[in-house]
Amino acid sequence: MGYTPLSEKIVRYMSSRPGRHVSSPGMADIFVTNLYADEYKKKGKTIPQLSAEINSTLGAFRRTGKHPQIKDVEGSSNPKKYFWVGEAPSSDIKTETAKTPKGKPEGKNEKALYDLLKIYLKNNGIRADRIRESASKKSYKGKNRWRHPDLVGVEAMIGNKKWQTVTDGLAKHSNFPNARLWSFEVKDEVTASTVRECYSQAISNSSWANLGYLCVGKIADKDKEKTERELEILSNRHGIGIIIIDKQNPNDSYIHIHARENKDIDLDFCNLLVMENTDFEEFIKRAAHVYEIGVLS
Repeated sequence: MGYTPLSEKIVRYMSSRPGRHVSSPGMADIFVTNLYADEYKKKGKTIPQLSAEINSTLGAFRRTGKHPQIKDVEGSSNPKKYFWVGEAPSSDIKTETAKTPKGKPEGKNEKALYDLLKIYLKNNGIRADRIRESASKKSYKGKNRWRHPDLVGVEAMIGNKKWQTVTDGLAKHSNFPNARLWSFEVKDEVTASTVRECYSQAISNSSWANLGYLCVGKIADKDKEKTERELEILSNRHGIGIIIIDKQNPNDSYIHIHARENKDIDLDFCNLLVMENTDFEEFIKRAAHVYEIGVLS
C-alpha cells in the first residue's frame, strides 16, 4: 500500500488552516493520533520520531525555498511554530481529510439542525450566529469547510451570572472575563468510519475560540460504543467538546463531553476570518460590544 509523502502531508495540513500556528510536535500529534493514525500505527512511528522528521522537512523547505507560504512565527521557540500564508499551492493539492464523509452528505439535514442548536444555546445564555458560505469572499467560496465553523456564539459572562449591581461593578474592575466566544461545527450523524474526519474538521474550524464543540444530531447505532470511545479519546487530547442535538425538542439537547476551555482566543485566526467572511466580521463586532459592556444586547 502506498503512502502520502511526509512533505505532502505537511503542505496539505498547513494549507488547509492558513494563519493557524502549529509546531512540529503539534503536527506530529495530529498525524499520529488522528489524520494518519492507521498508517503510523502500522509503521510503529512515535510522535517524537515523526516530530523530528517534520522539523527536518520544514528545514529543507526553508533551505530550498520550496513552499515559501510556510512562515516561522516570529519570536517562537522551543518548539518553533509555523503558519501558512495564503491559498493552497495548486488545485491538485487537496486536504486529505477534506473529502465529504461517507454516509449522508452535508446539506439539508445539517442545515435543519442550525436553528435547533440556536434555540438550545439561547436558552443557555449564548447568542449564536450562522456563518454562511455565501458571505465569504468569492475566492474562498467552496473552500470553507475547513476554514470556518457552522455557527459561532458569544456568552456574556457577567450578565449571565445575574449578580447584584455592586458585584457586577467589582467583576468589571477585576480580571473576571466579560465574555466568552464559542464555536460550533454541526453534523447530522457521526459513525465509526467518519468520527475522526468530523472531529478533525471541528478542530480546524473551532479551536480558535474559548470553547469549541462538534454538535451532532445522532451517534450512529452501529458500533456506537466504539464511536463514543473515539470521541472521548479525541476530546481528551484536543479539547473540542461534543453536543448532542435533540431533533424533537432542542431544549433537551445536552453537552455529551465538555470542551476544554482556552483562556485566550486566537486573534490572528479571528482576523483572518474577518477578512474572508462578512458574517464573521459582524459577529466579531457584536462580540466586541459584549466584551465592552458585559451583557448581551
